[in-house]
Amino acid sequence: YEYTSAPYPPDYFVRIKENFGDDALMVTIREKTTDRFLGFMLLLYGRGSCVHQYIGFHKRDELFLWHNLTLESIGDAIRRGVRRINMGVTHTQAKRKFGAVARKNVTFVKMTADENL
Repeated sequence: YEYTSAPYPPDYFVRIKENFGDDALMVTIREKTTDRFLGFMLLLYGRGSCVHQYIGFHKRDELFLWHNLTLESIGDAIRRGVRRINMGVTHTQAKRKFGAVARKNVTFVKMTADENL
């Protein structure tokens, strides 16, 4: 079973860049002949790690877009001296082929009452 999510709204990416500045990076793939975007991956850097925050790509199996975006993101992290990469919850089987291992993660959330809900 693979996790999927709804697309983020365009203003999400503007807010990320405003909040993370140079620590937010977009890796992209374009088609040479048309200069058309075929895929992207949003990377967030901080605390000595890289987070694969969001990815999108056209379904073109012959181009291995997911694999190429993932390889470039790993290369970018290595060039920056970052050795810990959070690759997210999607494409689990493919990530294992890259040597990724699952780590338990615990998150605490503080909830407050919001009268607008």
